[in-house]
Amino acid sequence: MSIANDLGYYEITDKPGLRFENKIQALQSCNDISQIKWVFQDKQFASINWENEPKEDLYELYRQRAMSLRLKYDRLILYYSGGIDSTCVLHSFIDNNIPLDGIVSYGAFDIKSYESYNRNQEIFRVAQPYIHHLEKTRGIKLPYHLLDDWYLFEQSFKDESWILNTNSASVSPETFIWTKHRQDPYFQQHLMAGTTAVIRGVDKPRVLCDDGTWKVSFLDSNANGLFGSECSTDDPNSLYYEYFYWSGDNPKVICKQGHMIKQYFQKINRPDIVNTLFSRESDKFVSSEYFKWIDPIIYERYLTNKPGDDRNYFSLGKTPLVNAWHKDDVFFEHASKSARDVWNAGIDHAINTIDTSFFNSAEPTLQSFIKTGLRGIWSRDYNLGS
Repeated sequence: MSIANDLGYYEITDKPGLRFENKIQALQSCNDISQIKWVFQDKQFASINWENEPKEDLYELYRQRAMSLRLKYDRLILYYSGGIDSTCVLHSFIDNNIPLDGIVSYGAFDIKSYESYNRNQEIFRVAQPYIHHLEKTRGIKLPYHLLDDWYLFEQSFKDESWILNTNSASVSPETFIWTKHRQDPYFQQHLMAGTTAVIRGVDKPRVLCDDGTWKVSFLDSNANGLFGSECSTDDPNSLYYEYFYWSGDNPKVICKQGHMIKQYFQKINRPDIVNTLFSRESDKFVSSEYFKWIDPIIYERYLTNKPGDDRNYFSLGKTPLVNAWHKDDVFFEHASKSARDVWNAGIDHAINTIDTSFFNSAEPTLQSFIKTGLRGIWSRDYNLGS
């Protein structure tokens, strides 16, 4: 069984037994979005009562999550972007003397003026300087590695069938390459040393407030391109993927985050903000505004700005697009014409084989598909109480 099932898959209610890790394939097999279910660690998350706030301190839960990963795998590699999600993960390890075997920032470095591109800016403006800062101030040496994955773009886009192997809800060139990293010699060295996992922060909890009831739910498009891992549980050289926060192994982490968010907004009593920040409706939800409020609540120890304040640190933020994002600038400007044509052909294949009702645009085209993408599919809800 593929370990990717732990990171989300699709089922079609009138076709029992069928599972899809690829969203395009799932939608090709159905013409009614209400028949499609995104299963995201349902059994694990259902193992706790979400209305009961965990008694542990949030940072103790972060420590427990880090330790559970350390005990689970021989080798642990953290993908470190320099963003606040992965910075909190980094501190959960080093502040508690829990070793990491690798800390990786990946980008395209074999191109002219590479530091100016969106794909690389967070690395050289935030991630790498912060690693050096920690090493200097703490007197430690961190296993930091810059992974140049530019060569994988040309190798990976061979024909339009790439879009059926994305193992995600995104078709961004950047996110497609993530699952090809295991081919790099750096990862091969780790794989030969034992069972290896890559850790991603992924995202904040998506908290909802429906008619006074607070909930946590998961949206497939927020999983950011890593449902699958091209590995199987019986392959000793598998490269596994772990979401640090969105984990059924440690469900108390995201449950605690959800309760802290709920309590903060109950305390400040701002229904105008609640109605927009915690809406399921995509036309009301603005991710940049959401993160501005949420980050200082669940990552307070590592931030100086308060909830609702503008960020006072550099961040590219999450993409405003669905199927390409600001970090894809290198691909669109420097990839060969053949690679870009193959990417376009994959998009055309999706547009031509999926019912138009699944698109956020009434008349999907290449450009509208990049900007608005496919309709998101929610997991089941977890009730935090009224």
